[in-house]
Amino acid sequence: MKTNRMRMFHAIALVAALSVAGCAASPKDPTFQAENALATAGFNLKLADTPAKMERIQKLPQRRLVHGEAKGRQIYVWADAPGCQCWYSGDENAYQRLIDQQREQKNDRRSTWYLEQGQGLWSTPDWEDELLGRN
Repeated sequence: MKTNRMRMFHAIALVAALSVAGCAASPKDPTFQAENALATAGFNLKLADTPAKMERIQKLPQRRLVHGEAKGRQIYVWADAPGCQCWYSGDENAYQRLIDQQREQKNDRRSTWYLEQGQGLWSTPDWEDELLGRN
């Protein structure tokens, strides 16, 4: 429970910091979407609040999820030195939740697309007959 509150606090703090800095983008901005997805999946937000931390995250691929190992554990890291001057880190569970989220969003987009088409089998009054070949 405490970690969920901390994650929520970190996510809110990041959004507030980006808004104040004038860096907050629209929800359609890919960086904003990535950070939101990472926070939702349970990745931990960490700020590069010292020159040493900033130097370390600048060496990482930027705005890409990378896999590594630290202290014998598998970790995933997403860094944004030029933007929020922060990084997100997560374990295998957070990574799996991120993958599951992306799969769910893809399915939702596909369902929405089909509904928006308004044509085809499901829009006809006798779709059940067509499906079962009872024409």
